[in-house]
Amino acid sequence: MSNQPFPGFPAKSSFTPLPDLFFSRLLPEIHGLAELRVVLHIFWRLYPKKEAPKFITYDELASDRTLMEGLDGTADASEVLRGALASAVDRSVLLHVVLEGRGQSQDVYFINDERSRTAVSKIRSGELPAHTLPQSPPCIGQEEEAPNIFTLYE
Repeated sequence: MSNQPFPGFPAKSSFTPLPDLFFSRLLPEIHGLAELRVVLHIFWRLYPKKEAPKFITYDELASDRTLMEGLDGTADASEVLRGALASAVDRSVLLHVVLEGRGQSQDVYFINDERSRTAVSKIRSGELPAHTLPQSPPCIGQEEEAPNIFTLYE
């Protein structure tokens, strides 16, 4: 984490959309900062994904340096992550499925929207086998946007 003040958003920043219900219904109900950070981070990570269904694994989250640094505090960051995910699943913001394959289990999380509910239902019924889901490589950490030539010039 940097102790320098935030320099502001560059003119050409990318954006991550959030549903209006996030602000009107969900935000007032979330009291834990870790849960809020995890949910926002998952929206950010899932938005650019092209494959369907869109999901993120626990391993992807746990290996994401940006997220884990934000969760690091008085407790172990991995414990905080597990607790925040459990709270978001209990609140029905996220859908959780454990995929079994190759002798391993993998925790997978979806945003609770219509497409994801359909996908989770198909996964649980066996209609959509786990091995057919797109595989995502673990994230080492998201880097800040690289400055463009104009920013470097200034």
